[in-house]
Order: sequence, then structure tokens, then C-alpha cells
Amino acid sequence: MSLWAGLGLMVTVNVACISWLNATAKWQDSPQQQLYRQARVDAPVIYSMGCDDWYHSDRVRICAFGSQDAQHTAALMGDSIGAQWFPALAEVFNRPGWRLMVLTKSSCPMVDEPYFYARIGREYVECANWRKQALLRIASIKPDIVMLGTVQSDNFSHSQWVQGTGRVLSVLSPDSGHVYLIRGTPHLPFDGPECLSARNWLPWLPVAKRRCEAPASNPHDDDVYRWLQEAANHFGNVTAIDMNPLICPNGNCSAERDGKVVFRDSQHLTASFVQTLGPALQANLALGSRTTPATASTPMGAEATGREARQPPSQ
Repeated sequence: MSLWAGLGLMVTVNVACISWLNATAKWQDSPQQQLYRQARVDAPVIYSMGCDDWYHSDRVRICAFGSQDAQHTAALMGDSIGAQWFPALAEVFNRPGWRLMVLTKSSCPMVDEPYFYARIGREYVECANWRKQALLRIASIKPDIVMLGTVQSDNFSHSQWVQGTGRVLSVLSPDSGHVYLIRGTPHLPFDGPECLSARNWLPWLPVAKRRCEAPASNPHDDDVYRWLQEAANHFGNVTAIDMNPLICPNGNCSAERDGKVVFRDSQHLTASFVQTLGPALQANLALGSRTTPATASTPMGAEATGREARQPPSQ
């Protein structure tokens, strides 16, 4: 009786496992799940162009878009939170007479202060070296517009945020037409695509009751934005921009809105969503609305590659 009972249990468990495997495989191949899988790698094209070395080196690699003879130049500089705005800026500066230069280094804050990066277990010296070189490169270009973006969750003190940002701006401001500090993205307490996938798989599971939403407001993040504004106030051509009300309307962040996935993880936006914010960002820059297609050139100091866009490292 024990033998037959054990055999029956084994057959039942195997059938259940096979059924579960078939169900998960079917869901994985469904159009809805494919949407969430695609959102995970929906990152700016600059990552597949080899422009961002993360912590592996301090070499500055510039990706350039538009004509080399363009009369006006815009520059985007930042960590991966700053880099995520490339799709919107590509729309904004997709206009005659403009060229867009992109200088990014993932997990490298645009604050001139020593930075201990827990993920590599040491001070991120490559970041400091890269930032110094990148600032000098931008200053030598003398751009009309500079967009500066960084994560707002870094654990700098009030004085470090203000003074460290001020030192960065003191290099950029004299040789730039206008510098815009763009506020960091709200940080979700969950992974966006993962939450959406689990919620829509088996409605009867407890995890399916999650709304995949979170409040946008965070006291520390609000303080950091005020400190950035404080640093900007010392320069006549520096302005802080807050796009978060468009990312999280009415103070509520949702992983998905109107059928479009907003976050590709817990803090980075999907490139396709950011692209839709191009007109709003353009309005903040007080630029005209007329655009014509621009051409992309080979990255300066880097070879363009045919690799799939890799997901940038989290901060």
C-alpha cells in the first residue's frame, strides 16, 4: 500500500509540474508578457553604441547626433538617470542647425564629491576621473544648452549636494549658453515589469492584487531637488527642471499607464515612454516646435556596434 501510494503521489506531482511548466511557457509567449519582457530592455540606443563604459574605465566617449557643421550644440551629461532622457532630447534637437552630444557614465553622480559605490565595494575613482575630463570636454565645445541629470537617492549631505553640484556648474556655466538640471526619477519600491507580469498572470494569487503603484513624494528626494535649486541659484544661466509631475501624475507613480510601460525597473524609465515626453521637455527649454530629421554620426571616441541594447546597471 505504501509503494502504490508513493507511486501515485509521484505521478500526481509530475503531472502537476508538467502542467505548471506548460502554463508558464504559454504565458511567457503571450503578447502581454512579451510587452513586459521588452520593457526590461527598453533602454536608450546609446548603450548599444558603446558610449557608456560603466565602472570599467574612465575614458570619455561621446556619441554625436546631427551634422558636424551644425551652428548650435546641445550636450547631455549624467549617469544612467540622466542618460534615460536621451530619447526625449533626440526628439527636441531633431531640428535644423542643431547637434546633440551625449556623455554619460552609469552610476556616476554629477556631484563633485568622493563617492563610495557599494556595488563595487570601493570609492568610484573612475567616476571622478571621467567627470573631470567630461566637464572639460563640454566646456571646450561651448554648447548652447547642457542637460545635466543624476540619481537623487545618493547619500550625500546637504552641503555636499549644494557644493558638489556647484563645482560642476562652475565649470559648465561660463562656457555654456544655458544649463538645465533635470530632477531625478522617483524610486519605486518594486520592479515595474516584474510587478506587472506577476499581477496579470494568475489573478487569484495574492501578488496579483498589487496595484503596481507608489507615491511619488519622498522627503529625501524633495530635499535633494531643493538643494539642486539652491546650487542653481548661484548661476545666472542655470535652471532646475522637474518632469516628475508628468511621470507620476497627481503624485502617483504607476508602472504602466494607458497601455504603455513606464518603468523598466524600479527607477529607470522605458525609452519609449521618455520619447513621449519630448514635447513637454521642449516647452521647458523654450525652443521652437519645427523639426526635421537629423542624422546620427559615429560616436566620437567609440565604435558604433550592432549589439542589442544592454540594460544599464542600476544605481
